[in-house]
Amino acid sequence: MAISRPILVTGSHRSGSTWVGKTLAKARGVTYIEEPFNIGRNRRALCNATIPCWFYCVDKNNDADVLRAFQKMVSLRYGHFEALKYILSEKGLSKKKSTLLRAIKEEIEFARGRFSGQGRALIKDPIAIFSAEWIHSRLNADVVVLIRHPAAFVSSLARLGWSFDFRDLLEQEVLIDQYLSSYVGQIEKFAHNRKPVIEQGALLWTLIHYVINEYRTRHDDWVFARHEDLSTNPAAEFKNLYSRLGLDFDKDIENQIEEMTGSRNPVEAEKDAAHGLHLDSRKSIAGWKSRLSLDEIKLIRAMTGDVADLFYNEVSWQ
Repeated sequence: MAISRPILVTGSHRSGSTWVGKTLAKARGVTYIEEPFNIGRNRRALCNATIPCWFYCVDKNNDADVLRAFQKMVSLRYGHFEALKYILSEKGLSKKKSTLLRAIKEEIEFARGRFSGQGRALIKDPIAIFSAEWIHSRLNADVVVLIRHPAAFVSSLARLGWSFDFRDLLEQEVLIDQYLSSYVGQIEKFAHNRKPVIEQGALLWTLIHYVINEYRTRHDDWVFARHEDLSTNPAAEFKNLYSRLGLDFDKDIENQIEEMTGSRNPVEAEKDAAHGLHLDSRKSIAGWKSRLSLDEIKLIRAMTGDVADLFYNEVSWQ
């Protein structure tokens, strides 16, 4: 069965990658695969690759094991042995049962994708942002890169209390050499001295979007989309995304998008919820303005500096 070229949906985390990935996966023949680079979850049945740290940077010099695992994954071949090992390792009957049910669902989705006539894997993974060029070149993937306003990004991290250990970046020689050499001093400072989440988020946004801008200069065949544009006019923007990726967009998908993003939905996800797929997308854009203080906004603006100016104008901060 022929397998079509995969799709990678990446960018900064908290930029709507789950929303975008699942919306694109509504297209016929597309199989949604969630975050193989996420070391906080067991993804071995989907992708049996060793990912040693957060935001792992893969290139041709360290990709032997990872490449084989990813080739198997985008061919939609499920890891039954890995799934069984994970099921048996779970503590308690209820956890074993829920893990088994999830494995059955994933295997059905992979099988459906293989025999659909298209078999196109969609990898949703913002944590793969520093490996996007490797995924594009080695797996012949179409790439969608999502961008979000720095204040909105930092506000989202602060709402969830998500901190970050910058040693995961500092200890990757490939990542520093290829992409982040200009920021090694700042990364060292944050790696050795714990900073508040607001400051962590501002630096992390800067690093990610500095690399995203490098991608923009090198890959005019990639799709770069701002979260705010998708949220303001979701039906039209997703129709364009579908077209760029060679996916069929129909009235049923358009109606589903309108239902997911319309004004009848809440403005924000429930407290402590990481994702909200049914939100009033137009009103949710400005949520950070009420969550952040003026001093916090000024700090984020100062820390993201020239990189933020590449994506957002001064009016967007008001």
